[in-house]
Amino acid sequence: MGPTGVGKSTVSSAYVCVLIIARSVGHQLQSHTSAVRPFTISISHGAFKGHRLIIVDTPGFDDMYLDDSEILGRITSWLAMSYNSKMKLAGVIYLHDISQCRFLGTVSKNLHIFCKLCGDDALPSVILRTTKWGQVDHETEKRREEELRGKCWKDFLENSATMHRFLDDHESAWNMVNCLLQKILVVDSLHIQQELVDLGKLIPDTDAGKLLRYKLEEVL
Repeated sequence: MGPTGVGKSTVSSAYVCVLIIARSVGHQLQSHTSAVRPFTISISHGAFKGHRLIIVDTPGFDDMYLDDSEILGRITSWLAMSYNSKMKLAGVIYLHDISQCRFLGTVSKNLHIFCKLCGDDALPSVILRTTKWGQVDHETEKRREEELRGKCWKDFLENSATMHRFLDDHESAWNMVNCLLQKILVVDSLHIQQELVDLGKLIPDTDAGKLLRYKLEEVL
């Protein structure tokens, strides 16, 4: 998960390209992913050898062609379906573009909704990853990374989320997967899944839905 253009599709490609599942990657400002796109691969090594791994690429809450309520509906529908199917949650990866010069409003909105989707109990199964390394000078990247660690992502990290760099290669992508697989028993579901399935809430009545409506009223 993450805003448009942060590199979600690139990460998905890095996971699966060596396994002969290829896809195009968006590098433009406009959104490349407007649907929730799951990719299923088989794990061929380690403790989970023989298991299926489903990697889900999601659109950001700043799509040029879809409003945020439609995006929330698409993401939550897939999450509810997977929860109903007793699918085991390995975790969630949130991506942030380290080359961005400031923490934009759309980035902040994505992060707040992401927090409501996950809930506090799921934070140990959250990985916060920075992307687009090497596009600005190293000192600037380090300064922005420390700002994320000490301010923007501080609450996540204090609640056992982890922070790493994505270096746009196969090894870096699989390191993320392995990190999540090691935590697979930490949490069974996201907060939004419990709201939709266990509590029977409609999307507008979930915490994420309420926050999205509040953000919209702020603009209006």
